[in-house]
Amino acid sequence: MGSINFLTTRSTQTMNDEEITIRTHKLKHNDWYYMKLQIFPEPSIHQDESKLLEYTNVTIDMITWKSIILLSLNKLYGLIGEASPFDLLAVIDPKTILIRMHKQDFPKFNNCLMSWTFNLSQYCPVDVGCYVKVISLGEFVGLCA
Repeated sequence: MGSINFLTTRSTQTMNDEEITIRTHKLKHNDWYYMKLQIFPEPSIHQDESKLLEYTNVTIDMITWKSIILLSLNKLYGLIGEASPFDLLAVIDPKTILIRMHKQDFPKFNNCLMSWTFNLSQYCPVDVGCYVKVISLGEFVGLCA
């Protein structure tokens, strides 16, 4: 899936009657897709104040985010899903991150993240069920940040 280019050609004549052709690219689509992800607890956490307090103090680092995303890809698509390349661009707040993947892999990431729940005790000392929610997405990083 390549980029779509709209070319305009403009011809001008100089004093020597030479023709010069200038080609410009009007629009170029991006080969990347960006997603802003956030971890949310299961709604039952609001019944237990101590768990809610523990959850609010949890900070998810980039290594943990990478593990969460890779495990969700593996659970739904196996090794092929886990081999899908992606980049962790920035940690926005303790439970929110911005990632980049190839445009053709977007449906794979969207499906695996939206259909997967996990227990935070695998990564932190807090026993809370969680899920990942896609906050924003787009072809350009400015649309997601």
